[in-house]
Amino acid sequence: MSTDQAAQSFTDEFGNQFEWIEDGPYPLGRFSTLRDEYLYNMAVDGWANESDGSTEAPTGYFYRISNEPDDIREIARVFGNPVDGIIGHFLLIEDSNGFVSVGTYADAQTLEEDFKALTDEYSAWLDAEDEPHPLIGETPEDD
Repeated sequence: MSTDQAAQSFTDEFGNQFEWIEDGPYPLGRFSTLRDEYLYNMAVDGWANESDGSTEAPTGYFYRISNEPDDIREIARVFGNPVDGIIGHFLLIEDSNGFVSVGTYADAQTLEEDFKALTDEYSAWLDAEDEPHPLIGETPEDD
C-alpha cells in the first residue's frame, strides 16, 4: 500500500467517512480492520462455534469463534484467501448500529467464560423484558 493511498480519506453524501486501504474504501468504525471484517463474514456465514443475543439488547449480538492452524485450508476453501490474524480465539459483538467489535483471547476457556457471561446477561435482559410493566401491569406482548 502506498503512503499516498493510506493518507486518502473522504466523506460521502450521507456523512459516512471512508479511507482508502489495500482493497478499497471501507467505512471507518463498522470494522476496525480487514481481519475483523473477515471474521464477521465467517461468523454470519455459519463458521462461529456459537452465537446468541440481539442487536437490540445491551449485549448486542455476539459470536464465539476459535480457529486452529489446521482449519486454515478449510477456511480458505470456504471463504477465500484468509487475512492475517484469523488463527486464534475471538469474541465478536455487533451493536444496534451495526458496529462490530472483536476481542482476541489467549485461550478457548477464557473465551467460553466470557461468552457464557454474555449469554447470562442476555438471558437476564430477556427475562426483564417479559416482566409486567410496573405502571400498567402488562407485558409488552399484551399491548
